[in-house]
Amino acid sequence: MGKQYTEKKSNAQVVSFFQDEQYYYKRGMKAYHEGDLDRAARFLRRANQVNPSDADVIIQLANIYTELGDYDQSNSLLIDVMDQNDIEINDCYYFLANNYAYLGFFHEAFKWAKKYQLLGPTEAYAEENQELLELLTLEGADKEEMKEEDELLIQQEAAKSMLERGKFLEAIDVLEKMIEKHPSFWSAYNNLSLAYFYMGEVEKAKEILMNLLQLNKGNLHALCNLTVYHYYEKDEKEVEDSVQQLIRIYPLLIEHRYKLGATFALIGSYTPAFKWLYSLYKQGFAGDATFYYWLACSAYYTGNEQFAKRIWERVVEDNPLKKGSEPWAQDGELQWIHSAERLYDLYVCKQFNKPYENKHSMNNPIEKEAVQYLFYEKTEYQFVKTMFFVADQLCEKHQSLDHHTDILKDWFVASVQLHDRDIELPNSKGLAAAFDFLWYKAQDKQKTKKSLAIQYDLSPQTVSKYVKWLGILQP
Repeated sequence: MGKQYTEKKSNAQVVSFFQDEQYYYKRGMKAYHEGDLDRAARFLRRANQVNPSDADVIIQLANIYTELGDYDQSNSLLIDVMDQNDIEINDCYYFLANNYAYLGFFHEAFKWAKKYQLLGPTEAYAEENQELLELLTLEGADKEEMKEEDELLIQQEAAKSMLERGKFLEAIDVLEKMIEKHPSFWSAYNNLSLAYFYMGEVEKAKEILMNLLQLNKGNLHALCNLTVYHYYEKDEKEVEDSVQQLIRIYPLLIEHRYKLGATFALIGSYTPAFKWLYSLYKQGFAGDATFYYWLACSAYYTGNEQFAKRIWERVVEDNPLKKGSEPWAQDGELQWIHSAERLYDLYVCKQFNKPYENKHSMNNPIEKEAVQYLFYEKTEYQFVKTMFFVADQLCEKHQSLDHHTDILKDWFVASVQLHDRDIELPNSKGLAAAFDFLWYKAQDKQKTKKSLAIQYDLSPQTVSKYVKWLGILQP
């Protein structure tokens, strides 16, 4: 539906390149012209990390995502770059229209294409935009029906974004209204179930999926999500029954193969996981960081160690903080303990303004970021900020108690485990209260949620929600 942004530059103000940014940008463009889109995207992501304000790099990366078929990611970058720049970046209108057309959001595509058309016939993509408008006019004969479908899909994307940002109640409200209005829109049921699961309402989450499977027998996402719920509840019989059911499924859609492979990997069934994830890899599937994480993990545990390590290098290239945290690292539990001890030592030294002699020899990514945050106040890594905020809360509430050191050390052990499992930390005070409750429970001591709610200035419902969330994630 039109050519992409390659040699043409946008009208945005060009920010001077730093040497490293120029290096990554040139390598990315070289890979692009050689037809290696996946490699080009990796280098341009690095260029963007070095200088996040360069609009031209972001737009080029967005259009590579379009060519890779990742239209949602492309749109996200285009909208962000328009929001962050004071001047108009006209070409973005056409690129958004093009992406929305590929996604089937014809009303949204029409809106952006019309906006680009109003800029005039001298714009770089005026001819392509006119062709797109004509095509959209043909495909959108029933404009009211087209608009309703677009709005439904846009609402779903908004709900997904809310889930990713931890806004579970807002997502639930949107999804329940969608289901009420469109009772056969099956993906809304799955997302609604996930929202309740993330809040710790596991029984409610399972109930939604069971109802969905009554209405839409064999819904793959529902079967996979239900399997994951059983796994986190440590219900081995239900997990085994689910695996036997899933292993007989042979999906044709790429999305379904990815979901099936990732589900098998998450529950530790690595042979079928590798089968489906590697089949996508061989087809040239341009997956996200999660895809390569599970591909590396399942490859390693099925005996494909060299391939696993090669894929892991790719994970680290995209996210340098993952270096040293391979899922197959030997003596993982011992590493967690040692890392937690070093984090505790760093925290105590900072609290008492003492030097920490070994702070420049940290190996684990979370330890390096902890040093930057505690001693140099440089990190933008939200996980580390939340981790130490919770530590501050626990320290404040337990400072006069004999077990002050024990609960802090145990918190850092839990933090390292959650970090290695790539789990984001939610509301800080809620998480601190939940860990406090579970820690006491593990010591066979009693502390009520109501008393913790008063202590942490929270509602008892909030404490209960985070206790359930943290309890589900305990290994």
